[in-house]
Amino acid sequence: MILSCSACSTRFLVPDQALRPSGRKVKCGKCGSTWFTPPPANAPSQAELESVPPPPAPPPPTVAAATESPRLEAPVGASVGQPVDPMKAARERVANLPTVKEQPARRSSDTIGWLALAASVMIVIAAAYLGRDRVVSLLPAAQPYYAKLGIPVSLPERLMVRDVTTKQIREGGDAVLEVTGLIANESRHARPMPRLRIALLNEKREQIFEYTFAPEGVEVPGRGEIAFATKLAKPPAEAKHLDVTLIPQGSESTTR
Repeated sequence: MILSCSACSTRFLVPDQALRPSGRKVKCGKCGSTWFTPPPANAPSQAELESVPPPPAPPPPTVAAATESPRLEAPVGASVGQPVDPMKAARERVANLPTVKEQPARRSSDTIGWLALAASVMIVIAAAYLGRDRVVSLLPAAQPYYAKLGIPVSLPERLMVRDVTTKQIREGGDAVLEVTGLIANESRHARPMPRLRIALLNEKREQIFEYTFAPEGVEVPGRGEIAFATKLAKPPAEAKHLDVTLIPQGSESTTR
């Protein structure tokens, strides 16, 4: 019969004879908890056990038999000619019954923890990429790192080009287009100096030529402005209009 401890759920294998005829109090060999266990359902009653006659005693050995046969040693705990009580032997073995150990459930807490950590890292990376414009707006020092990774970042609206003027001059007999203006920073924080794109348009405002250049300086101070100037030798004769735009940090550009 298999018993289970109600305190620690350890299971024990107990012979049915150890619980007959009226059950007995057992003790858990692991946690020390005790409880009463009734006998098995098919166990005989006390009256049935008492009605069974004891086995007959063997006849006393004769002198001749004693001289002809070796003498048998009595088993430990029993006298010669007396039957061994199986109930007593079973009770003595109860304390040393083998334990039926349950297989421990597979724990997945470590796996769940690593998955949660990986998900958190992916969320942070996605937020840094999708919200890069906001990150640069709040933390301008992060813009160069985005540029090193090749991730374009739109400059905040507070950095703008204004007061653009153009002038046709001649240098060494060649026509030269001179473009000047200001890069203004309306925020309180300094911004990295952006590159500028100059686009020449025809009468229908179709782009016919463009080039980029880097103004002098490293950054535009907060609440400040930086003047820029650039020249283009031999501009197209059909150029009638001009656009000057900021190039986000990290965008591919070519100086012409």
